[in-house]
Amino acid sequence: MSGRIPETFIRSLLDRADIVEYIGTGLKLTKKGKDYWACCPFHQEKTPSFSVSGERQAYHCFGCKAGGDLLGYIMARDNIEYIGAIETLAAHYGMEVPREGGGRERPDQGIYDILAEAAACFVTWLQDPHKGTAAREYLGCRHLKKETIEHFSLGFVPLGWDNLLAKLGTDEARRELLHKAGLARRRDSDNGFYDMFRGRLMFPIRDVRGRIIGFGGRTLGQDEPKYINSPQTPVFHKARELYGLFEARQASRRIESFVLVEGYTDVLALHQAGISNGVATLGTAVGEPHFRALFRYADEIACCFDGDTAGRSAARAAMLQSIPALAVNKRLKFAFLPEGEDPDSLVSTQGAEAFTKRLSSADLFSEYFFEEMRAGLNLAALEDQARLKHLAEPEIERLPATPLKELMRTRLAELTGTAHASHMPATEVRRYQPDEPTAAKRNPIRLLRQRILSILIRHPSFFAGLEEDHRKALIAGSTDSLAALGEYLNKNKSADAATIYGFFLGTEHEQALQAAASKQFDLASKLLVAELTEGASRLIDLQARESRREALGHRLRAS
Repeated sequence: MSGRIPETFIRSLLDRADIVEYIGTGLKLTKKGKDYWACCPFHQEKTPSFSVSGERQAYHCFGCKAGGDLLGYIMARDNIEYIGAIETLAAHYGMEVPREGGGRERPDQGIYDILAEAAACFVTWLQDPHKGTAAREYLGCRHLKKETIEHFSLGFVPLGWDNLLAKLGTDEARRELLHKAGLARRRDSDNGFYDMFRGRLMFPIRDVRGRIIGFGGRTLGQDEPKYINSPQTPVFHKARELYGLFEARQASRRIESFVLVEGYTDVLALHQAGISNGVATLGTAVGEPHFRALFRYADEIACCFDGDTAGRSAARAAMLQSIPALAVNKRLKFAFLPEGEDPDSLVSTQGAEAFTKRLSSADLFSEYFFEEMRAGLNLAALEDQARLKHLAEPEIERLPATPLKELMRTRLAELTGTAHASHMPATEVRRYQPDEPTAAKRNPIRLLRQRILSILIRHPSFFAGLEEDHRKALIAGSTDSLAALGEYLNKNKSADAATIYGFFLGTEHEQALQAAASKQFDLASKLLVAELTEGASRLIDLQARESRREALGHRLRAS
């Protein structure tokens, strides 16, 4: 349904929701004093440092510093945006999300529904005594059990150009929707369509909320390519998605590690063998977004590759892609299987225990990194030492500021016989956050406005306490998100973060506000108020100075 979610609904939903009750459905909370405590779901720990306050309707982890309100918790836990968090929370309480009329149509309008209808058709055709025979025989040869097939909702589409179109494309609007969802292609010769998938075993691909966003299709004959995936759609971006992630998270809310494999059937075989933490990319190389997505839910990833030349090449590429995602306490391992084996065949012939044993002895990132970088080099020769330094140093510098980065610098210095000066501060390394763009670093006004925006989006009530000239300084002469927020708070002095998100949903300021809200502050409210006041005063000075500089520039150019 199109349109904006009414602010009154968001408010009533949050009034009904209780953060202790909701978080308690997924975490075992223990009451100590006024608050409830558990081990943090966002990082691995043995002693609980994750607190939930019913009084403040907020959560905070004293270990990793994650914190916020209930909607923020859902966004962080499920890696979804604000609107998805509202829909998730509403579904928990059995409430339907209404929409106000007149809003613009969402890009994903109707796509999720027709993808779910298609999945149901595929399941029916797989179970059909005649149409699904070949597909069921193939699954039997792969030793996949009925429970596994049903758990992952596997299906089949018969040969033919319009099986799905005939079933679901009952009118022109529905046929257009099938095309938009990546289930139909447009004919070159006329305005008609034909089915995207024909004669293939179908693997539904789900997002972290369990919604079907696309499909992978495997041929049962000799057709090439063997696998095809849904094309990119408003809801499906295969370079970011992972097959089996939803099912892995359903199997365990606290995942210690993921096993990253290369194929759909590998995930199925591992799950059937009791290894429920297997995930796979969708026919693409492993990229940084994949690592960031998995590290959101676990501190360790074990990458499993074939031991042949192609597998080694893919592993090296994955290793280089992972570097920016290796934040504090994140571990990455690389395991290589015997040539001709894959996870599916290995667990089938040797069992789950042999497979997990192989993973336990896998190379850690640091070991594999230096093994790859020094391959073919004779480090007794100065020229090869220089070559190693040339290859490895730029990659090490891409690591986030963590103890691992410092230790790898030291290791490189040892291998190349060069001195190494410590770059680490004396204090404990903070959690990695991407640096601000270079332009922002050079622009103090922009940087200051971003900091003020981060404070106000988390504490909108502070705005009303500012002096009038301070409030004007945040709004006047700018078209950025801070000015937009300031104008809104001028008219809506009692607005909270939830109503603000709802108001700016779908506008050009939505992403900037969400990014600002993700910033964490360890300061008490009084200190944040003081910082806000001081920041507004400094902003007045900086903006006045900039105006004088611009005026002088105009006069010089005129003369």
